[in-house]
Amino acid sequence: MVGCFDKIRKTVPRKCKELRDLCGEAIEQVKADADDEILSSNKYFRVMKLALDIKIPRLTEHILYHIQKLVAHGLMDGNHPDDCLYTDEERPKSNGTLPRKLIDAIVDEVCKCTAERDQQVQLQVVRALLTIVATSTTEVHERSLLKVMSSLYYIHIASTNPVNQNTAKASLIQMISIVFKKMEQHSGEFAESIKKLTVAGSLSQLVTGTGSLSSVMNVPESQREGVSGSKSARQKRNMSQMEINESSSRGSGPRGNADTQGATTIGEQEDPSKIAETAPGNSIENTLITFTPEEQYAQVTLTYVIDNVCLHAAKVQEAEHQYKKQMSDVMESDQDAKDAKVAQLRKQMDEEVNSIPLLAVPRSSKGRKKTEGGAEPEKTPAPGQGKKPADKERHVQLTNEQGLPSGKFGWCISCRAAANLYCKHTRHPVCSFECKQRHIRLLEEALASNDEPPSVTTPRVSQTSGPNTIEEPHARDALLVFNKLCQLLQSKDLDRKLDNVYDVRKVLLGLDLIHSCLENPGQTFVHRREFVNAIRDSLCSALLKFAVSSEQKIFSRTVSIFHLLFLHFREHLKQTIGVFIDNFFLRMLDSGNSEYDCKYSILDFFDRLSENAEHILEIFANYDCDIGQKDICVRVIDSLSSIAQGKFQKSDHNSLLTSQQMTSLRRQALEIMVKILHNLNRTIEAAVKLEALAQARLAESKQERANELVNAEYESRNELELTHNSSEVSALQQQPDDQMVASESMDAKQQM
Repeated sequence: MVGCFDKIRKTVPRKCKELRDLCGEAIEQVKADADDEILSSNKYFRVMKLALDIKIPRLTEHILYHIQKLVAHGLMDGNHPDDCLYTDEERPKSNGTLPRKLIDAIVDEVCKCTAERDQQVQLQVVRALLTIVATSTTEVHERSLLKVMSSLYYIHIASTNPVNQNTAKASLIQMISIVFKKMEQHSGEFAESIKKLTVAGSLSQLVTGTGSLSSVMNVPESQREGVSGSKSARQKRNMSQMEINESSSRGSGPRGNADTQGATTIGEQEDPSKIAETAPGNSIENTLITFTPEEQYAQVTLTYVIDNVCLHAAKVQEAEHQYKKQMSDVMESDQDAKDAKVAQLRKQMDEEVNSIPLLAVPRSSKGRKKTEGGAEPEKTPAPGQGKKPADKERHVQLTNEQGLPSGKFGWCISCRAAANLYCKHTRHPVCSFECKQRHIRLLEEALASNDEPPSVTTPRVSQTSGPNTIEEPHARDALLVFNKLCQLLQSKDLDRKLDNVYDVRKVLLGLDLIHSCLENPGQTFVHRREFVNAIRDSLCSALLKFAVSSEQKIFSRTVSIFHLLFLHFREHLKQTIGVFIDNFFLRMLDSGNSEYDCKYSILDFFDRLSENAEHILEIFANYDCDIGQKDICVRVIDSLSSIAQGKFQKSDHNSLLTSQQMTSLRRQALEIMVKILHNLNRTIEAAVKLEALAQARLAESKQERANELVNAEYESRNELELTHNSSEVSALQQQPDDQMVASESMDAKQQM
């Protein structure tokens, strides 16, 4: 900061005396704040803003360089209200639905620098904007985010430097990926933050309880302290790192050697995302996984079942241990009636073990009083009234995976704390009214999503629409960005013939950005009605316009985007997919006026569809088997077979296709048909094998059941025979005793 303000003071003209004095005061303030626990450079942006307004290229580049470094290291986050000085005419409005913050002012000033024609300034603008969006310590939303995207879009279109063009395009793609990842990470109330698990044994250790949560995450203690340490410690480390970077780059400055830097490629440029990844809170091992309501409810239910099993096993073990101790005491002390007392204690132990309920929460709620929120406390017997064996309750002290002790009813199903209450509606343990409401809300969401199963005609999407109805800011940002990209493709300037190279560049950039959005979509993007409506209303209409474009690059990108729509959104776009395949692709494939590149792109699309037999079967089931739809699958097979048989060798196609191109298309169509047949045959064989395996397992289970019955019958017969033999042996043993008694009685009579 001292070097930055010192260069500003030396570079600005002498007439800017006030700015020079402010730089001097800022230098003194920075030196005075060096020993503070909390380091922040937000208050110095006002001086930087005044220096940027002078519009000196070298000074602008220097300030942008320092803004990038400060933001990357968490020293300038802009997370407080905008306190910059504005005139009445320049005072900006609020940032959409959010209040204006200092980060919005930072974005505005950096975006204003895009008007500079200096190539190094434009490159530094790209780096600074990417760092601002990629760093987790800064929050850029709504209008400011759209302004960032527009600035990079302008640099890519207007710049004459290929390095700046490619860097701006790559930064745009990376920003879009970051925006949609944040939406997926923060979507829903129950998004869970976890670490990347290690490969072998981590999940099994977590399930079996042999490893703690920290051991599964495989995070060293030093790293955990670094993540959870104080803000001042992190900022001091960042400050020392900045001083090292300053000392290493002080010789050449941010511009460096102009000759060598101008010859570098985009891969050799400094990647601001790498700086952002190493910034505070940007641990590469941190990731967020979002589950659907059904998955969330299944997860908490499974956890509740595991809790009940553990608590029941602990109660049984404690009861058995207590009675066994009593039996051992009886065996040692009382020798006369020990067998009877041991038998009585064993009977009581069996009765109590069998009376221990499997569930921690009692099944019946009769006679229980409500507490706050409908949660019910434990039932207490009346004075002088003992508990029945079935009602005898045992409380054990266990700890869960978070190290929290158990309550009367185990652990809370929502927050995993000790649960001394339970919900009378769901019979699940809770610790408070808030946790009960949260769990009921999750249950309602899971039931609502299961009321209407997803299909082609009834997609499972949310019921709200429009960016203003979305409460989550990251989802609203993603929808605004996606709508903006669709609007760029629907611009009236692009309706005419694309003879201008700038118009072609605009269309290609818009298609590439849309392709990056659709390449790896998350569950929120696929199933929210707002995005589905934007695709159906805006994107598909733009794709219909570019599907007849004579520019090969535009047409091939349009086909690639349509393939992604088919892969991820086909359950929502049944009619649109049918129109594209039937009215555009098949007609252009059979037409004699379409060129080779167009036909090759369409065949490549069918080639990618044929890689998965399920896609062909879905097309057949949804269109050919539907009375209201056309036989699209039959038409595709007929078109491919006619091409493979030499359709393009006729005179209708000789004017546009060479003999080599005809042979290439014929070979490709034949390969697609062979691949379709091969994959279908493999799918059928797999289904037959599964059916045979199921039948074999069923037969084995029947045979095992029959063997068990035979063995049981054989064992029962053996027991009967053993019982009969034992009775005969006892009769034979008693017979000599009877004879001896009879002989003794005869001797007594003779003596008398």
